[in-house]
Formats: sequence, C-alpha cells, structure tokens
Amino acid sequence: MAELTLGNSVIYDRFAGTAILKTDDASAMGCLGYVARASGIRTDARLEHPTVALPVTEIGQSAGDVLARYTVRRDEFAASAALAGAGSASSKAGAAPSCTASRSTQNPYHPRQDRRPVLVQLARAAGRDGRHDRPRLPAD
Repeated sequence: MAELTLGNSVIYDRFAGTAILKTDDASAMGCLGYVARASGIRTDARLEHPTVALPVTEIGQSAGDVLARYTVRRDEFAASAALAGAGSASSKAGAAPSCTASRSTQNPYHPRQDRRPVLVQLARAAGRDGRHDRPRLPAD
C-alpha cells in the first residue's frame, strides 16, 4: 500500500520537502515518536524504557519532511509486522493466539457492549434519576 501511495507522483511531490521539521527545532519542541525519528532524533521508548526484551529495529530519517515521517511509519509498521510474524512462527504450529479476555467479559468501555446500564448507574449514584438533564426554557 505504501509503495502504491509513493508511486503516485502527485502524492510524492506533496510529501517531499513539505513541512520540514529540522532536528534542532524538533528537539526544542520536545518531539517524540515517529516525528522525532523522522527529524533525525534517535529516540524510541521501546529501547529507552524496555519492559520486554524484543529485537527492536531502529528506524529513522533525517529529512524531517512529510515524506520522512511517512516512510518512518511505513518502516516501523513493516518491522512490527515482521516481529509479530516471527513471534507467531515460534509459537506452536497451527495454534491460534490466545486471548485472556472473552467477549462475555463485562467491560463498560467496550464499543460493542451496551453502555446504558453503566451510565444509568452512574447517574443514579450522582443523585439523578438516570435521565439526561436538559436545560429548561422559561415559560412564555
């Protein structure tokens, strides 16, 4: 997909040389993540604050333009996909990845679950009857 995008001359011309963020400016602004890495700052939370030992591939650019930010994200995605593929290949052959949470788990923030009962409970706990408080207009 990224090669298809960058193969389009209109998109490539819009990305190259646009919104350049130089290394000094990115550092002064406190940029992090792919924006910092696309501006030439070597920073990666996975390397600086590791929680799990992973073979993390450092990705970076120095141009600082939109094209550099795009290619950093593209390369990071490719590295993450390769890492995930290596992890699944090293697990049992044919075994599906396991997940500790099931769909039956009641999570009030899950987008597929009905949140109204939780909101009604919160409203009642706050002293309201569960209906939305609407501003009232003065009677004529």
